[in-house]
Amino acid sequence: MSYLPNSIDLLQLKISKTLAEKAAWEFAKEQSLDVVVLNPGTAMGPILPPNLNASMLMLLLLLQGCTETYEDVFMGSVHVKDVALAHILLYENPSATGRHLCVEAISHYGDFAAKVAELYPEYKVPGNVLCPLFSHGS
Repeated sequence: MSYLPNSIDLLQLKISKTLAEKAAWEFAKEQSLDVVVLNPGTAMGPILPPNLNASMLMLLLLLQGCTETYEDVFMGSVHVKDVALAHILLYENPSATGRHLCVEAISHYGDFAAKVAELYPEYKVPGNVLCPLFSHGS
C-alpha cells in the first residue's frame, strides 16, 4: 500500500527540515564544527523507496489530472542524479563550507505542467493548474 502525503504532511516536512538545519547550524557553532549543507530543489528522477516523496507527488498529481485553481507558483527543479553528484562533490572537497542550493532551473509551475503534458501525451494533464500539493487549505 502506497502512502500519499497530504498538504499538512508536506508542511510538517518543510518545517522539520528547516528546524533540523537550524539545529545543525547552532550545534556546529557551539562545538566549533564546520557544517556543509546541500538543499536541493524539487528532485525529479528515479526513486528508491516504495513511497512517493513530495517531489514525485507533484508529477503523479498532474498525471492523474489534478484540476484545482492555478496560482503563481515557481519551482526550482533538479535531477536526482545531479543531487547525488553534488553531495559527492561537496563531500570530496575539503574546502567546501556553508550552505549550497542545488537547482538546475527555476520555472513557473504552468511551464512544468506543460512539459509534463508534452512528455506524457497519453495522460490528460490539464493546463494552468494548482494541485493540492500547493494548496493553502486541507
